[in-house]
Amino acid sequence: MIAKVINHGISENLLHDTMDVFREFFALPPEDKASFFSEDPNKLCRLITSTGNYDRENVHLWRDALRHACHPLDKFIPLWPQQLLKYREHVGKCSTQVRKVALNILELISEGLGIEYGHFSDELSQETVLSVNYYPPCPDPCLTLGITKHCDPNLITILLQGDMAFRVLRIGNGLVWNLFRKD
Repeated sequence: MIAKVINHGISENLLHDTMDVFREFFALPPEDKASFFSEDPNKLCRLITSTGNYDRENVHLWRDALRHACHPLDKFIPLWPQQLLKYREHVGKCSTQVRKVALNILELISEGLGIEYGHFSDELSQETVLSVNYYPPCPDPCLTLGITKHCDPNLITILLQGDMAFRVLRIGNGLVWNLFRKD
């Protein structure tokens, strides 16, 4: 199911401030981000890149992604970037509010399916993971993919699309996402 949520109660200022600190993080010099680079999928706060295999690939994914756990906040916030003064403040507030929206949506889905209230509030929804994708300029954009076909491994995904909009097209048995700049 894909839905656009409006009137969710998260302030536009908080969303804007959060997106700003994400942009600031990716604009940091490489040496300031180096401690977060990891290929270990078990690391709870890590920066990954797909740009490192450029010379060995025919088509390039060409993105960097910062991923970290968010809930419970007091457990994971010490692992988050501290180079930016407002990162922990804005991302902490925003991730808490986004989690509330996600849990509310899950309760509405439960109600619609006739499942008892609170069905999704157990271990199914205990983890909250943030993934921020950044698409740096590519030397040959015609060979670039933003991200490959995949399935998110979580119960619910909340997407903040930033300055991009998307259309979902059904082709055969699959869905194709078509991204474009908002006007």
